[in-house]
Amino acid sequence: MNETLAPTYTRSTNYVGPPSTASCPSLPNYLNIFSGQDWGTGSTSSCNGYDGGPHSNPATNAAWNCASPCNLVDLLTANSISWKAYMEGLSPNNICNGSGSSDGGNGYIVHHDPFAYFSNIANDTVKCQQVVPAGTYTGGTSACNGGTPSNVASTLISDLGNPSTAPSFMWVTPNNYDNMHECSSSSQMIQGDNWLSVLIPSILQTATFTGDGTATVIVTFDEPSSGTYGIKPVYFVVAGPGAPLAHSSRTHYTHLNLLKTWESNWGLGCLVTGNDCSNTVVPMTEFFIPSFAMSTSPSSISIFSNVFGCDPARTVNSSLTITGVNQFQGPVTLSYIAPSNSIPGVYVRGPPSSGTVPLGGSVIVVINATGSGTTSGTFIWTVKGSVQGVQPFSFNTTLTVTYTWCAHCVLPP
Repeated sequence: MNETLAPTYTRSTNYVGPPSTASCPSLPNYLNIFSGQDWGTGSTSSCNGYDGGPHSNPATNAAWNCASPCNLVDLLTANSISWKAYMEGLSPNNICNGSGSSDGGNGYIVHHDPFAYFSNIANDTVKCQQVVPAGTYTGGTSACNGGTPSNVASTLISDLGNPSTAPSFMWVTPNNYDNMHECSSSSQMIQGDNWLSVLIPSILQTATFTGDGTATVIVTFDEPSSGTYGIKPVYFVVAGPGAPLAHSSRTHYTHLNLLKTWESNWGLGCLVTGNDCSNTVVPMTEFFIPSFAMSTSPSSISIFSNVFGCDPARTVNSSLTITGVNQFQGPVTLSYIAPSNSIPGVYVRGPPSSGTVPLGGSVIVVINATGSGTTSGTFIWTVKGSVQGVQPFSFNTTLTVTYTWCAHCVLPP
């Protein structure tokens, strides 16, 4: 998979993962990428840091008892960004009991699941149920024989099949066989590569990825297999329609840069308890094509019309906000697409272009919905923004128009 994925899309040859030589073993790195610090779990002494379960020692207790916001989920939730985590081999609702124990022979390892280490996730009845089994289990010692798995992370793939409900941020962790850990040295690479060779094409073929020109999937490792932590690079690739093609970078990045990238993408701010607020930690914008987001406000409007003109307000305005993402700037071409149930006289109109979206900012244009037809109904219009170029892409948002018509009206006394 590495031989096809990395050269096709965008890769780093100097993404070192662990932020420092003390980011060892696994758990400190999962906590760094998820919360901007390792909470004291790391160690430079023969990699003798903590890999224990949630609130099992002073270090993991610090994360467990931290005050919100202290992790990525806190930021996503505060900004109304949908999210979900998929853990291969996890038993249903495993982290909801607050223990986050490893899962027997299924290969789930709790110290590869940072969501389990924060009480404001594991003890929250809504949030903990968003950490789910990845789907069909494909690991185990028998899979170390080199067989190609099927239905990898089927729950994840199913969710991506519906773009209207797919979470904006999705995290998937393989089990301890598919992550190239437990199999023999001769089959470890084969096992992980076979797993990715099924998972990544399945993701790229979903409706979410074929319909969204900004969608990306990131593949990386928590730590190197050997060598100096924080210095030796680990595998890092960004694929999908939102990734530049055939791009390679030698810029030095760590897990903190990736966390900063997610924060920057959705305008989340940073975790003041972590190390992601440092000015030296920059987002990895070179791995993502410039793009934009659009929304209407209000997103639903009502129009009343009648033949005698007792209520002459037949046009209602909505604001279309277009926000640049990943250093995007420039004009966005706008079009207004009628729904299949549209009727004559009810329509949405607006300018043909956004004008110039400023670097790091947004632009607001006024669109209007007009009603003069004689048939009542609810009509969902699509507003499409398009950008042409080497990698053209588009983004859609909607405006729901509820139109009511009657042939007469009764004036108030």
